[in-house]
Amino acid sequence: MEISSESKSMKKETFYKFRDYIQGQIGISMPDAKKIMVESRLLRRLRALEISTYEEYAKYFFSPLGQKEEIPRFIECITTNKTDFFREVDHFNYLKSHVLPEIGNLEPRGEIRLWSAASSTGEEAYTMAMFLEEFIQENPNKSYKILATDISEKVLAEGQNAVYSLADSEPIPLNYKKKYCLLSKNKDEPTIRIKKDLRKKVLFKHINLITDSYKIKKLYHIIFLRNVMIYFNKEIQNKILSNLYTHLHPEGYLFLGHSENLPNSSLPFKRVGASIYVKKEKVINE
Repeated sequence: MEISSESKSMKKETFYKFRDYIQGQIGISMPDAKKIMVESRLLRRLRALEISTYEEYAKYFFSPLGQKEEIPRFIECITTNKTDFFREVDHFNYLKSHVLPEIGNLEPRGEIRLWSAASSTGEEAYTMAMFLEEFIQENPNKSYKILATDISEKVLAEGQNAVYSLADSEPIPLNYKKKYCLLSKNKDEPTIRIKKDLRKKVLFKHINLITDSYKIKKLYHIIFLRNVMIYFNKEIQNKILSNLYTHLHPEGYLFLGHSENLPNSSLPFKRVGASIYVKKEKVINE
């Protein structure tokens, strides 16, 4: 179906409807300057649905049927799912040299729990797992579990499948690839897959970070929330941090992205490194 020339420009009132929905339900700030970006990303849904204008799409999206069927696809279009293996690797080096030995002492025979809170397609969570495997080999009385969450069901499914292109796998050191990855036999489109033993250590779960409750019972020793806060306004940032704080173990670590800082907050976090914070509270039994 030919897309109408009208679809190249979204009416302002239509953009404002989408903007209010995005900011209210997803939490992402959407100033007027993002209108072109929203148009570009939603254009693929117009084509897929054979709808000729943004106004038609808005009518469908906000209808009962659209709210039932279209929300996951809308979220996939609007959210940014940029991630890489070993991204901002100095965080993982700090994890290995400082955090894991310390947490290991807090949990001498217990389970170390990590949470990749905006996991996208799973590269961050599997990078965590590789570092934890190395740590466990030197500390065989320890164990670990990783929770990987995201708002997009599509990227969660991709992460659970754990198949990546060779280009995506380039940041993984060769010795780690040999230990933790399998190379496909398809020479035309070669891929790697994370080995089953590692995949079993990562639980993928759908969570919208701006909701009031995450329905998570356990406390986590390490939470990564990197390169996400920049998309939210201060109010949403503080709400997310408050929620994460309640799920972080006393003396647990919070990692933000290198371009992010902890917003002004009454929460007792102590900065211990570049975008690395510790929850300051007396250790208590769970």
